[in-house]
This record gives sequence, structure tokens and C-alpha cells, in this order.
Amino acid sequence: MYAEDAILVPTVADDVRENRQQRQAYFDGFLANEALACELGEYSPRVSRKLGTVVIGGHYTFEYRAADETVTIPARFLFTFEEILGEWKITGHHSSRPAE
Repeated sequence: MYAEDAILVPTVADDVRENRQQRQAYFDGFLANEALACELGEYSPRVSRKLGTVVIGGHYTFEYRAADETVTIPARFLFTFEEILGEWKITGHHSSRPAE
């Protein structure tokens, strides 16, 4: 789903993932959480005909089980998409916890 040169700023890590191997390692670890679920909240799309990009920003909440407890992580997100060789790919993905 990601372009080869896509940038990922993940929800539960401090480093920026700039290549396929780094993105894959992040998702391998995050998706391994027991009973992981994501609930999509409010979001807004924006289409730039001039730049040929689509941007979607909003909120989602992740939940998973750890040490017999439910962990809840509210987060905000921003995705950018571009059409590359006839396919829409994620070119940027930022996700972070809101300030407390």
C-alpha cells in the first residue's frame, strides 16, 4: 500500500521510517499485539487537483491486550496518497497521540 519512498511517522515509536524494511518492521511488531483493533473516528479528505494528491486526516483509536489489560491508544493521523504508475499509493503517513 506504500510507495517505495513513503515516509511513516508511527503512532507508538519515536523514529521516522523511510524505507520498506523499516515500515515493515514497525507493522510486524505493532500488528503482533493481541486482539488489536482500530476504530476510525472523524476524518476529512482533501483532494489537490493541482498537485495530484489526496490527503486524509482525522482520528482513530487502537486497542489491544497486554498483561491481561486492555491498552487504549487514541491517535490522530494524516495520510497522503499519490497515483504512481496507475496505482494509488500512500506516500506519507503520520500518526501520533494527541497532546494531553
